[in-house]
Amino acid sequence: MRYKKFSLLVLSSLLVFGGTIYAADSINKKEREVEPLPLIELDNVPVGAKEQLNFASNINIKEKMLNSVDYFTNASGIYSVVIDHIQVNETIEFEVEQSPVKKSKVTTINHNTEEVSHHKFEEEKIQIFDENYLVDEVNTDQISIGKPIGERHLTTSSGENIYVYRNDPAFSGPAQDYLLPQAYAFWLNDDINNYEIIGTEKYLEREVTIIKGIHEPDMAEKHNAINFELWVDNNSGILLKLIEKNENGEVTNLIQAEEIFIQ
Repeated sequence: MRYKKFSLLVLSSLLVFGGTIYAADSINKKEREVEPLPLIELDNVPVGAKEQLNFASNINIKEKMLNSVDYFTNASGIYSVVIDHIQVNETIEFEVEQSPVKKSKVTTINHNTEEVSHHKFEEEKIQIFDENYLVDEVNTDQISIGKPIGERHLTTSSGENIYVYRNDPAFSGPAQDYLLPQAYAFWLNDDINNYEIIGTEKYLEREVTIIKGIHEPDMAEKHNAINFELWVDNNSGILLKLIEKNENGEVTNLIQAEEIFIQ
């Protein structure tokens, strides 16, 4: 079962999200105070400094995607999710609170099977239900929810990518890929310059940054898509929309917020 797999993975120091290769050391024994990067305005930038500031802006939006939980307190909304390569067609409704008490409630409607699943986190306990039946329960009191220390993307001597994931403090299960979109931030590879920030616009009354990119070969094969486009909330780093397309320009994967509230 999909959600039982999630509850087991969250206890491990090796996590796999969003088709990435590895995620290591995501559960840290130490936490550190978060120091958010300053917002960077690109208006009235001298021509000679534009390239440097564009790179700084890339770092800023990636920082927010990697650590979005540091940039919002509460969130609720509805997402539609259609992912062709794994036959997913879902609606996800969620309510997440990080203050004064961390808790989350997520309902997933599977449109392929008409099944409804519920995920709940409260009082350091994850509970997963099919309809009204409890199918799994996990205590989280020993899991670190702080910001990982050190680099988040490493490469081994053999060229394998290692991604260090952060645990979602509200353990929002099916919703955490969008509320804490670190897997998608790892798509943005500055070493090969495979993406570009193309501008900002309004989406669901939120100011968003639009990012276009080209998948690396292994990801392109896994996702049946060669390019992607992300709409990321400027203030929080939450992912509001994702489109992936194949070589024929056909949409193969689509994730989008239908309603969103962020505080």
